[in-house]
Amino acid sequence: MSYNYIVLQDSWRVELYLDSSDPDLNKRYFDALESNKEEIERSFGATLRWQRLNDKRASRISYKITEGGLKDEDSWPDLHTQMITAMIALEKAFKPHIMNL
Repeated sequence: MSYNYIVLQDSWRVELYLDSSDPDLNKRYFDALESNKEEIERSFGATLRWQRLNDKRASRISYKITEGGLKDEDSWPDLHTQMITAMIALEKAFKPHIMNL
């Protein structure tokens, strides 16, 4: 499992990426976390994108913002603050559930 910051040309996201060498374990972890989706999203404070990615080894749970990105250099200072705030909230929302996996 890893927490990642992703910055694209026109958007950015923070994510929890489930990618062990065992695809079945990744999907079991995803399903266990998704069973607590409502509580996790309430704790995070927004709707998350839940991607089981059945045809891939990994799964992803992310929060995406379509304002800012690499193209808009003027927004970079605010983008950094928003990303850090979102990552702190994401880790806080998932931590108690990950500890139970």
